[in-house]
Amino acid sequence: MGAVMAGTASYAQIQDEENVTVTMELVPILQLNMNTPDQVNFVFDEISEYIGGITQYGATILTASSTVSWDLFASGTSGAHQAGTADIWDNQVTYGNAPGAGAGQIDLPLRALELHQFPSNINNTDPATDGDYGAVFAPASTPAYTNNVYVSATSSPYVAPGDPAALGEDRYIAGGDGATSFVAGGSYLTQTAVAATNDNDAYYFVIDYRIIPGLPAVFPHASNGAGLTAGTAFIAAGEYAQPGVYTMNVKYLMIENQ
Repeated sequence: MGAVMAGTASYAQIQDEENVTVTMELVPILQLNMNTPDQVNFVFDEISEYIGGITQYGATILTASSTVSWDLFASGTSGAHQAGTADIWDNQVTYGNAPGAGAGQIDLPLRALELHQFPSNINNTDPATDGDYGAVFAPASTPAYTNNVYVSATSSPYVAPGDPAALGEDRYIAGGDGATSFVAGGSYLTQTAVAATNDNDAYYFVIDYRIIPGLPAVFPHASNGAGLTAGTAFIAAGEYAQPGVYTMNVKYLMIENQ
């Protein structure tokens, strides 16, 4: 009797390997562009301009792009402000008699500058009280304090405004004070509509500027930072602004929402 044996051969698979680690870093980006000249000039050489003021329409256009939620505000400042001296313009040149008792004054308030923005800042959780510069300019003959540029209470222009409802003039152009008032990440290149929600789609802003010296030049539309006091709080009765050249700076600051 014969026997048949069947067997199965087993072969081990031979292999080798190398590994590649892939790392992805998402860097937060805040990009603010100003597509207009970086200087805005006001030349008051007519009586009517002192009385009615001068408005520079569409003088600044801002476009924003961001990968994170953000806020945007304007901060008025000057060399005197940053030195901690006062919230006043820098006097570069004076015309006529030197400043002194009974003469013109060179301490002119930064808040004499008014801003108007389009579109308005509708992306706050409390749009009725969280301020912006969306209000139309008040008539020259009726001093109002709804558009005065924000000026930090400290010497640093980089301090963000607080709660506009509590402080009156701590205004934001977009977003606001607190974690729930912001603009979501996006870009003016892709976002065009403005939605009336907490996360609006406003990434393109047009800024107008106005200054009203008044006659005499006491800047009646300037405020004391709380929206209550006219320009006479800065220039004593019987005094006036010294003719000359004055400069200040408006910083537009785009910050990540906190």
